Amino acid sequence: MSPELKTTKTYKIDPTKGKGGSIVTTDEDGRVISSLTIEEAMANQSRELLTPIVDGLIYPGSVGLVAAPPKAGKTNFGFMLAHRLAGGQDYLGYRVKDPCCVMIAEFEEGDSVMAARYQRFPDEDTFFEKGELTIQYRPAPFEFTEDAAGAIYVNEECGLGFQIKIWHEMVNEGMFPDRPGVVFIDTMARALPTMGGGKYTSDLNYIGAVHNFAEKLGIGIVFVHHTNKADHADAADSISGTNGVAGSCDWMMIVFRDNDPDTKKRLETGRLVCNSRYMSEDELFRWVKLNDRGFWELDTEKEDAEALKARVQRDREVPKCVKKVCTLMRHHDSWSGSATELVDALRDGVSPRSVTKYLNQNQEWLAEQG
Repeated sequence: MSPELKTTKTYKIDPTKGKGGSIVTTDEDGRVISSLTIEEAMANQSRELLTPIVDGLIYPGSVGLVAAPPKAGKTNFGFMLAHRLAGGQDYLGYRVKDPCCVMIAEFEEGDSVMAARYQRFPDEDTFFEKGELTIQYRPAPFEFTEDAAGAIYVNEECGLGFQIKIWHEMVNEGMFPDRPGVVFIDTMARALPTMGGGKYTSDLNYIGAVHNFAEKLGIGIVFVHHTNKADHADAADSISGTNGVAGSCDWMMIVFRDNDPDTKKRLETGRLVCNSRYMSEDELFRWVKLNDRGFWELDTEKEDAEALKARVQRDREVPKCVKKVCTLMRHHDSWSGSATELVDALRDGVSPRSVTKYLNQNQEWLAEQG
């Protein structure tokens, strides 16, 4: 009779083999079954670099959303972004890499309303007549299927999944094969069957299925959505629906009302908050305003005013002794001496230890002073 095979395996790190150690697999008796150095494991990983559609924001296979308060121009927000992508034009400070092939699945507005939006477009913006931008009015919502293991998938044979697939094959791959594809869906609540039901798992599963669908086709999908009526300090908490909505999206661009009482009432200005897993920073924001045509644009005057206010506030917070050091250096090409000698030259009454601490804490401010 052949001996019984022992199948229990133990994995451990052996720091003596390879520059980063080795992953060693042993059986129950401690005999080594296999060994793989960390360098070998890293070399075997596939790390395909994706080319962004919008730097730091939209990538092939990504799902994101643009959102604004109710009746604050969220459709125009997504509509203008879609047109700028189709034309390869930057928008709200974000760089669009190349012209895109764009589809808008428009659940909310009819042809006549969208025509009115076109009439308010800036004169320099392009109108697309060759299929670079396609608008599908009153499309069917997504339909989903479930496999034996309970995983949720977009049904590609009916509903919005089918319409996007046909557009991708005929337009994106057929007419513009060299262009990245992006689909805008206005709005999220109309496209997903159980949105607004308050179920975290449903939101997570359905948007996750859309994410897999986008990855399969190699396109970006952008939902137009709205924020809650209540004010929230955190961007994710402001999104209408459960945390599954924000948690499933790769990025979010959200317009918040300005906290100023006057502009908050008129909704003419706001903070554009961007939260993206593709950027090094967790959260970025810019000041934006509604122009006279009803489209959001960067509010450079507000940004300059806020930047000046921040500089003034920071200057107030810089200790007096640090400012004296700055003044002293303007009258000397260089300084050589101990902290005690520096304190004597400043005649500020501060201790040498405090001067050293304050100088270290305000290195950035000193560098800005030259």
